[in-house]
Amino acid sequence: MIPIVYGERPFTEIYKYFSFRHKSFRRKTFAPQQLFLNFAPFLGILFFCWLPTLVKNPPQPGKYVLSIGQETMKKDPHPNAVVFIGPPGSGKGTQAEKLKGFQHISTGDLLRAEIQKQTPLGLSCKEKIEKGEMVPDSLISSLIESHFSPKILLDGYPRTVVQAEWLQDKVHISQVFFFDVDVEKLVHRLTNRRVCPSCKSVYNLVSKPPLKALTCDKCTTPLIQRADDVEEVIRNRMRVYQLETAPLIEFYDKKGVLTKLDASKDPDEIMHLIQDKIFKRV
Repeated sequence: MIPIVYGERPFTEIYKYFSFRHKSFRRKTFAPQQLFLNFAPFLGILFFCWLPTLVKNPPQPGKYVLSIGQETMKKDPHPNAVVFIGPPGSGKGTQAEKLKGFQHISTGDLLRAEIQKQTPLGLSCKEKIEKGEMVPDSLISSLIESHFSPKILLDGYPRTVVQAEWLQDKVHISQVFFFDVDVEKLVHRLTNRRVCPSCKSVYNLVSKPPLKALTCDKCTTPLIQRADDVEEVIRNRMRVYQLETAPLIEFYDKKGVLTKLDASKDPDEIMHLIQDKIFKRV
């Protein structure tokens, strides 16, 4: 039996009892079960000392914290997300390229890749995109979710309140930026846009022309105009956008995460505003 220990150092006496006084430790060999019995009372004391902490702070399913030195690693099933919303050609893609530390997920780029690969999803969406119509929510949502990572930047998604409500259960949204731009300026900007089919570089014949006319500066591939960058399609896309996407402004404004940006300003100035909100927000 464990002796009742009095004095200022009871745990020291218990340690001596197990470590030096018990006869099993003076043997050269001893049975594993005897070793367990020797330490069972001490393990019981440790358990009952830890039990109140366990009851007060029970482990949370789906989350854990692993400490290694001064570093703490956390796992959470939901990615952290920043959202860019605004009409096509408002500058969301330009700003996404400048924002470091986030995986850029562009619905337009993903859909064009599916169309190029001629997948069933791409073929079903091709006709709608060329007409400036919206792709069904179910197809877009599944495509977006398949590209999730811990830190994501959603460019062009969500476009409807229905998509936004679905997204609420999938990610933690820290900031939503709305790129506001005049329709006529947008038409002028998009009709002058040219893209490289090889490296996907984007140019503008007025504000960002290539060094050599209609030739990519990076890979010398001839530039093309996208089928949805003609005026008729652009104006139709704007009508669809105003009907289905504009309510998102009110949706995110009520949640207190919306920041409105004047998309006609200098791109560098817009970038500074975005970084201030993301990295300096308390």
